[in-house]
Parts: sequence; C-alpha cells; structure tokens
Amino acid sequence: MYPEVTVYIVNHNYGRFIEDSIKSVLSQTFKDLELIIIDNGSNDNSKEIIKKYSKNRNIKIIFQKNIGLNATNNVALNYSRGKFIMRLDADDYLDENALEIMYNKIKSDDKLGLVFPDYYLVDEKNDLIELVRRHDFTKVKLFDQPAHGACTLIRKEILTLLNGYNELYKCQDGWDIWLRLIKNYKVVNVSLPLFYYRKHGKNLTNKEKKLFKTRAKIFQNQLVEKKLKKCFAIIPVRGTEIDSASYQLKNLGKKKLLDWTIDEALDARRIEKVVVTTPDMKIIKHIKEKYGKEVITFSRDFRLALHNTSLDETFTNLFNNFPKKLNNFDSLAVLYSDYPFRGSNYIDMAINSMEIFETNKVIGVRKQNTTVYRHSGKSILPLNKQGSIRLEKNEIYNEAGGIFIIRRGTNFTDNNEERVGHIDLDEISSWQVDSRLSWNLAKSIVKQKLNE
Repeated sequence: MYPEVTVYIVNHNYGRFIEDSIKSVLSQTFKDLELIIIDNGSNDNSKEIIKKYSKNRNIKIIFQKNIGLNATNNVALNYSRGKFIMRLDADDYLDENALEIMYNKIKSDDKLGLVFPDYYLVDEKNDLIELVRRHDFTKVKLFDQPAHGACTLIRKEILTLLNGYNELYKCQDGWDIWLRLIKNYKVVNVSLPLFYYRKHGKNLTNKEKKLFKTRAKIFQNQLVEKKLKKCFAIIPVRGTEIDSASYQLKNLGKKKLLDWTIDEALDARRIEKVVVTTPDMKIIKHIKEKYGKEVITFSRDFRLALHNTSLDETFTNLFNNFPKKLNNFDSLAVLYSDYPFRGSNYIDMAINSMEIFETNKVIGVRKQNTTVYRHSGKSILPLNKQGSIRLEKNEIYNEAGGIFIIRRGTNFTDNNEERVGHIDLDEISSWQVDSRLSWNLAKSIVKQKLNE
C-alpha cells in the first residue's frame, strides 16, 4: 500500500537543526505518509543523528555526496511513492497540522497542482521573528512572486510530466518549477502559517547574487521556444551642461562611468539597439570615438534634460526625430547611467519577465527592510514595522538598478497602470553613483571586483 504523501528532508551540515525537522514530520496529525531523509555529504554530526531513525519502517535514509539541490530533488522524486510530495529543508520544521491541512486542500480540487502556506520566520533558537503572510492566490493576477521552494505540496504526477527539476540550476529555490507549473495548473495559498523558516547565516536566500544570476537563466530558458520581441535600450544622460557635478565622463576603474551602462546594454542578449540621448556634446563625441556606429547618439535640447522634464517628452522628441531607425520596436529598456554595476543579466531578466508575465512595465527593485514612516497628522507611524506580522502584499520596495522596461504604447510616468512587474536586484548591482561619497565607494567596489 503506497502512502498518500512523501516528505523528504534535504540536509547538508545541519546537524544542529535536523532533529527538529525530523520530529516535526513524525508528529504530524496526518499519518498516511513516508519520510525520506537525504544527506548531501555532511561532515558534521548529521549522520549520527539521522542513523537514530534507521529502524523506522516509514523512513528511508539516503547518504550521498553533495550533488546540488535540484539533483537531490530528483533523487527524492525517483524514490518517492506518494501521490503528493513535499520538500522540507533540514533547518526548517512543520506545524503539526501542516500536512493534514495542505493535503485536504489539494485533494479538494483536481485542477490544483500546488498548494503552499504562510510561514513563521524564526531564529536559530526557534524564537519567533515574524509571521509572513502570502498573497491570496485565488485573487492574484500577476504571478511574479513564487511560492517558497520548500514546504509546498505538489502532485507527483505533475512533477513527473514536467520531467522533474532542472539540474542545470544549482541554487535556485522554487522559480523553475513555479514558472513551468503555473502555465497549466492552479496554485493556491492555504492562508495559514504552517511551517517555520529558520533565518541564519547560511540560508540560501543570503546568497543574493548567485540566486539572481540563476533566476536570470531560468527566465531566459522559459522563452527559448518563443519568438522574442524587439527591445531597444535608451540611456538618458544629462552631462556637465546640465549638471556641473556630473561623473559620466570620469574614470571608474579603466573606463568612464557612462561606459559601464553602455557596455551592459551592448552585452545584453535582448537589446537590439542602444541609444544615448544627451544635450552634452562632449558625451556624444566620446561615444562616437569609442563605439562608432555601435551606439546611436541623439542630441536633445537641454530643456528636455532638466530634472523637472518628463521622460515621456524625451521619448516623444527622440522618436519624432528618428522615425525610421527607431520605429520598429516592441519595448524600451530605460537604463540610468549612474548605476554602473547593474549587469547585462538583469537587463535581460527584466525584458524576459515582461514577456513571461505579460506586463506593461517591469521595474528593478530591492525590498525595503528598514522601517518606513508616514505622518498621520497626529503622529509618525511605521508603514512596514518589522518583528510582528509581515504581509507580502504590503511589502515596500525601493527602485533599484536604474532599470525600467516599458511596453510600446505605455506611458512612462503613469504609475497607476495595472500589470507592472518587478525584478529583484542584489545590493552591489543596485549601487547608485549620485554623490561624492557614493563615487568613492564605487571606486572601492571596482577595486574589490578586480581583486576577485
């Protein structure tokens, strides 16, 4: 008799946490389950702890070398006998009712492919940090916030039809399966906190740059079979004629600040043409000497480069003057030139995100983790107070990376439109050079990059 649910625990050197994880599965109110424990080449005390459970008939133990998360997910998929499957990371643990609630939910609708819960964020000592509530996915229209990779209950037959997990991705948590699954199946949040996500120094989510680089590859591969739409890059630059403190033609490392953005745009797979619009003739001269015909320059009236000038006016002026060269496009990538470390992979990911999620705009962002306040008329009140309840739909984001993707026909300055998506950028890629201090720190970042 096969069990209804397979839970598998993935472990690598989490000996101090794994027993909490194992016990949380064994204490479930839902009993029709099997547990698979997979250790990926731990060299701490994990094996000794895991071996204590070797005599339990409902537990299968696998010791293997560290082959990566997605390869391990496929090992679990091959060994699992349940109709539904869930991964539990060894540093996390379940509420005792988790499986019963999630199983009943997914069984209630044959079209449901995946269900997932809210969760508690805890520290290394199991002390509660905050409750994280996810969107109500019966009402969500924009699916660019995936379920957590762990503690999601998925129909095994669907995972099999999707050919399991892509082992080319070594560190990505949830995005690949999410994008492939939502094309044809329903996903639902049960809207209850049912697992405890432990926050500590070795979490996968702390490795931002690696995570986002992998995410860019996932987005790219989602569109391999589609006819890709044309995107032009527009780099609006004021220059010294407008701003005497401009850093655009100053050397940052071995090239000008402006050249960092131009090179990123030229390296991006999804960019077909690169246009720099500026009133500064020194900048135009520099671009023509260095890039030749590779980059189109447009000398715009200085009045269209002032701080209070709408970019819509800049674009209208640009396309009115270049009707033939710049008329055949589907979207624009607006890249601000004071973000030198943005990288071409983020440009591509933003364009791909627009196509995958069919949005009108995509904006580069970072989550605002510090408390933000507003004045109520009576007092200063926090908008995103940390440490109690965090609602995903109420999270606050900062613009980051100076990247905006705009579908043709969309008003750049209208922020009230529906279907505005986002991509997350890592901290360094979000760095803006807008002061003497940030300039000096940017030079330090370049030195560090060279040393690496």
